Amino acid sequence: MPETTRACLDALPPQAAGSLERLRQVILQTVEDDPAISQPIETLKWGEIAFVPTAKSGGTTLRIAWKKKKPDFVGLFFHCGTNVSEQIDQFVPKECELDGRRGALFPLAKPLPEAAIKMIAALVLTYRRR
Repeated sequence: MPETTRACLDALPPQAAGSLERLRQVILQTVEDDPAISQPIETLKWGEIAFVPTAKSGGTTLRIAWKKKKPDFVGLFFHCGTNVSEQIDQFVPKECELDGRRGALFPLAKPLPEAAIKMIAALVLTYRRR
């Protein structure tokens, strides 16, 4: 895990940090399992953990974050100029929320919907290839 990622997680409330750590693991497992996705660069964007795709993947940046304005959720965030939110609406569980055109929010009190997260991650990280 990059030092910047660890520092970002360490600055969060424990429950949020644990959920984001699991989100990160699911994203990295998705990358490993899907040959269409090249290994993204893990970095920070706007103080949030970000996975920046390589040109080979043809995707757009995927960020994971906990935000003070929605403290009971963690989220996956993507470029608002894409149509990803329209595409994921069908497989995001009811207890989750869409954050406009830029993300999906998952309640901390529920198990993460890993199948939906994998689909979102694959869609975002290969977005420009579709």
